[in-house]
Amino acid sequence: MTRILVDNCVPRRFIRRIVADEVVHSGQIGWHELGNGELIRKGEMDGFQALVTTDKNLQYQQKLTGRRISIIMLSPRLVVHENLVPLADRLNKGISDLEEGSFHVIKPEIE
Repeated sequence: MTRILVDNCVPRRFIRRIVADEVVHSGQIGWHELGNGELIRKGEMDGFQALVTTDKNLQYQQKLTGRRISIIMLSPRLVVHENLVPLADRLNKGISDLEEGSFHVIKPEIE
């Protein structure tokens, strides 16, 4: 079962585009105010395989060595739903190829 946690910085309606057994937005479970480290720790403890975020600082702030949860960072020019939609197919492929404790960046093909 693939469980995906979506960071509060990702528009909620984008979760409908993510293909997984369970997709949960941090705001739905009251985790919207958690700092990055705590969000990753709680997500991992709750059995999420990945955290989807648009927070560009996350890769420099958090170490994933020894972690089971992976991070997928979406990197559009501007974080709005319409700019994330073209990244959805690559995100879903990335979810199916996840390795524990990995970090992935998904950018628009043309910038």
